[in-house]
Amino acid sequence: MKKTKKLLALLSALCMTFAVAGCATEGEVSTTTPTSTEAAVETTESEAESEETTAETAPVGEITDLEGNTLVLPESMDRIVSAAPSNTEILCALGAGDKIVAADTYSYDAGVDASVCTIDMMNINLEEVIALEPDAVFINGMSMVGADDPYAALKDAGITVIYIPTAASIDEIKKDIEFIGITVGATDKAEELIADMDERIAAVEEKLSSAEKKSVYLEVSAAPWCYTTGKGTFVDEMLGIAGGENVFSDVNDWASVSEEQVIAKNPQVIISTVAYDGYSYEEILTRAGWENVDAVKNKQVFLADANSTSRASQNIVKGIEELAKLLHPELF
Repeated sequence: MKKTKKLLALLSALCMTFAVAGCATEGEVSTTTPTSTEAAVETTESEAESEETTAETAPVGEITDLEGNTLVLPESMDRIVSAAPSNTEILCALGAGDKIVAADTYSYDAGVDASVCTIDMMNINLEEVIALEPDAVFINGMSMVGADDPYAALKDAGITVIYIPTAASIDEIKKDIEFIGITVGATDKAEELIADMDERIAAVEEKLSSAEKKSVYLEVSAAPWCYTTGKGTFVDEMLGIAGGENVFSDVNDWASVSEEQVIAKNPQVIISTVAYDGYSYEEILTRAGWENVDAVKNKQVFLADANSTSRASQNIVKGIEELAKLLHPELF
């Protein structure tokens, strides 16, 4: 039974991890005409004459998406499907949560009514989505696994598919927020969210300006299936801002590591984000062979919130603040 629970936890952790660990391509949001700088949308002359587009009005027409492709936005953005919790968190923060008619099962705590969280982000039922008659479907890298264009059926049904590449850095998360803000006509709110992120991150950096960094092992899946974050991820960046030094910054992206590798790294602090029924992160303190690891010897083993340290949204600032307090409690 314990093995089964651990296996289920691993699958869940990997699902959430890969949701933030896919390959991201930086893109610049741009417009095809300067008709509306605030909304970054191309409109025709007749549309411009009949309706003035404002920063807080959902735009209509062509924009350039985060991968540099042309995206045609629908005439309305009143019915939205969000297939990733990071997208759901951003949409809700931008005031579009009440327009979400369906979301993935992991979005139940992302700010949307849990009753609409029925979508399997790994295997989206396109027929069910089409039946909902959404104006747009927001997906991310996790949902793009499979065919070259797994959402062709949605496009054929006249539904706009908006792809948000998996962010690999905090700057890319900000670009995601900016872009989603454009698509739902909430550019002012997006700017506010980004400004708040910058302010709170700067506050943490100021408090830690003279603090000595501590070596950290971040565990997102428990032994014997240890899984962690390496360089090229926004979580690695978060650890650095929070006053930590990732012991696995020598590996790329997210990676499976062995217990022997962790022991050899000898981290000063171990932070777990593993949480499932029947599991306690404190088991790390009693793992065979780990007794000489500094973090275990000095009881510097902690639990951090999985969502705010894995979802590519504005809520990473909560994760940074929590990590900073765990690593340097004397400064907070």
